[in-house]
Amino acid sequence: MDGVRVELIEDNLVIRFSSRVKCLSYAPYNGGLRETSCLLNHQVPKSFRKKPETELQSAIEELALPSDTVGFLTAASVKNYSQKSVRVNGKEVLALCTVGLSNARGVGESSENSSTINTFVVVEQTLNEEALVNALATAVEAKALAMFLLDVRSVTSSKPAVGTSTDALAVVTLGRGKALRYAGSATKVGSAIGKSVFECVKSGVAREASVVTRLCERGVTLDALFEAAKEGVVGKRPKGLKKRFMRELKNALSDPNVCALICAAMRLDDEASEGLVPNLKKSEYFKDSPKMLADEQIGEAIASYIAGTKGVNNFRYYDMLKPRVLRTLPMFLDDALCALVGATMVRVYES
Repeated sequence: MDGVRVELIEDNLVIRFSSRVKCLSYAPYNGGLRETSCLLNHQVPKSFRKKPETELQSAIEELALPSDTVGFLTAASVKNYSQKSVRVNGKEVLALCTVGLSNARGVGESSENSSTINTFVVVEQTLNEEALVNALATAVEAKALAMFLLDVRSVTSSKPAVGTSTDALAVVTLGRGKALRYAGSATKVGSAIGKSVFECVKSGVAREASVVTRLCERGVTLDALFEAAKEGVVGKRPKGLKKRFMRELKNALSDPNVCALICAAMRLDDEASEGLVPNLKKSEYFKDSPKMLADEQIGEAIASYIAGTKGVNNFRYYDMLKPRVLRTLPMFLDDALCALVGATMVRVYES
């Protein structure tokens, strides 16, 4: 973008402007509504516990940046920053972000961890003050949507994360062209802000879209599934059981049909736990109401697909036993994984 220079200086991401521009941010240093000629994203260790203002002032002085610099802190690698540009009405919208997820949190969850998502939006078009506020809200919505669709989970509750507890964001207008009053998703510039931030955060998260990753974030590892499977064995356990189980399990989890049903179970648990499944009360969900059959049907579909009638029978056995980690899971996921374990064990013994 003309008049904007992005550069990496050691552990610092610096965005310089050729002239002073209007900026709205909730940065720890020079935040709020002000004019600035520079944005700084300064990387600190995960163990960082100093005062943010003191650390940023020192960094600004060492880098010989102007005193009006708006400063941010992050424990994420600034070298892995992502950026996305979108043009609208002949003007450009540029988004940049650095992403750290070790501090991912849902709504209302707090932490003092310094891993964070810092997002910077530069809008070439002139935005007045209410449009800057609107743009800030649009960018936050886009970030939260990217986190939700990528199924990023809170590191404390395993519930959906909307960001981290220390996220920060800045919107800058370069002041070119007619001033706009609005920058929400109903406007062209707001749509461009949403698209650029969404793609930027999505690229920064760079998640492996693996069902194994998503299960691990819910406290379910492949080793934990084996321990549950092993506990259900009657009589002497065959040699090489773990190796054979893992081979069949990974084979099952490489099938998009199995993955789709497990993902459906995970999403249904998210919906039902908030009372969003029509005609299913939250109290009924948490008590695993016998009127609900969809969880059993998901389990039967997985078991039948992997190992036929034997798989369904073994699913029912593990569903009754619910050994180890399977006993800790919510309504839909417990049936999906009881089925996965039961059917996988059938495949192990058949082979």
